[in-house]
Amino acid sequence: ILFHFYYIVNYCLNKEIISLQALLPNPASSDENTEEELTEKTFHQKEEFYHNKSYEMEPLVLTLVQTGEPERIRNLNVNDSSTHIGITGPTALRQLKNNVIISTTLVTRAAIDGGLDYDSAYQLSDHFIIEAEKTGSPDVLYALLGQIPYTFAEKVHEAQTPNSSDEAVQAAIHFIQQNTNLPLTVSDVAEHVGFSRSYFSTYFKQQLGFGIAAFINRCKLEEGRRLLQYTNKSVSVISNYLCYSSQSHFQKAFKKQFGMTPMQYRKTPGKSVR
Repeated sequence: ILFHFYYIVNYCLNKEIISLQALLPNPASSDENTEEELTEKTFHQKEEFYHNKSYEMEPLVLTLVQTGEPERIRNLNVNDSSTHIGITGPTALRQLKNNVIISTTLVTRAAIDGGLDYDSAYQLSDHFIIEAEKTGSPDVLYALLGQIPYTFAEKVHEAQTPNSSDEAVQAAIHFIQQNTNLPLTVSDVAEHVGFSRSYFSTYFKQQLGFGIAAFINRCKLEEGRRLLQYTNKSVSVISNYLCYSSQSHFQKAFKKQFGMTPMQYRKTPGKSVR
């Protein structure tokens, strides 16, 4: 009945005969259009969200890659885009692929600045770009955008962490890295792994090429650098926290390690240091 009503009205107005099929929705077309609309809507919602937060996230994520801190990246819940890129493609899918390529380029540079060798960095970069170009899934591309900085940070961490297969040496390294806020001594480290001071200090240096005291100082200074960049704590408070004998001692050690004073570093937190 309803069809006949539309049939008569259409003929009276347009002098046109309309078929039943023309009045019925096309299920395939409807589903396809709905899917396209939902995909585009989801894409633009995500882009708007990450556009707003990415200005904060980008320098932080790139710095964490450079300093080799994958766990801190994981704690940020970077599971989509972490950098503001803008419009880079004519379609949602092409935009996401381009974002992966651009993000990979930025992160690769940060990783090289952090000590990852060029060959390893660009091999990993090529891997992510190829994976992005192969897929047609937005979910996979968003997952890649989260995976890229974490994986690069892991590689930087491995490059920065002294490499030894010896369990005692690895235990000592971990102990030192986890206790930068304590007044650690060579004796403390040797005792922790169950050896005498004289034996283990010699063994540690034979294994890694530098002494325990030098590594303790290096780890404290790396922690100091993070505190300068991500907190408002004064140089004096940081120096005391890291158990340096004086603020002057901390400042001299920091400048020797990084080529600038703590205050100079704080004013240029995004600058690569030697």
